[in-house]
Amino acid sequence: MSQTPDPDGPLYLDKAVPDIYAAMSGVSKQIAVAAGEAGISESLLELVNMRISQINGCAYCLDIHHAKAVRLGEDERRLAVLQEWQETDLFDDTESAALELAECVTRIPAPAVRGEVEDVARRVLGDAAYAVVAWAAVSMNAFNRLSVTSHHPVR
Repeated sequence: MSQTPDPDGPLYLDKAVPDIYAAMSGVSKQIAVAAGEAGISESLLELVNMRISQINGCAYCLDIHHAKAVRLGEDERRLAVLQEWQETDLFDDTESAALELAECVTRIPAPAVRGEVEDVARRVLGDAAYAVVAWAAVSMNAFNRLSVTSHHPVR
C-alpha cells in the first residue's frame, strides 16, 4: 500500500511506502531488545542516536532523541556537550567506546582508523554490545537519511 504523493508538499517516504518503514521500525525494536540483553542502556542508545543525528544534520531525529534522552533521565549538561564529547570527562569508557564506534560507522574513515576504533570498542564493550551499537548506528543512519530526504519537520 502506498500513499498518493501531494505534488505541492514533501514526499514523506515513511508514508509513501509504509511497509518498508514498518520493517525499519521493527529493526529498531529488535536492536532495543538486543541492547538490553547485551547490557547497553536505553540512555546510551539515545546518546548514540543523538550523536549520529548531529553528524548527519537531522534536526527531526535530534528533537525526538533529545526528548527521549531527557525522559530517561539523561543530564542536560552531557547532552549540551555531546557534539564535543571527547573534550570532556563526562562520559565513561563504555559510553566513549560506543560513541566512537557510532561515529566510525557513520563517517566510515580509512581502514586503518576504522580497525583501531573497532578493536578498542570490542575490547571495552565486548562482542555482544559492540554488535548492538554497530547495528544501532547503521539503523540510526538509515533513519536520518529517511528523515532528511523526506524533509520531516521539527514540530
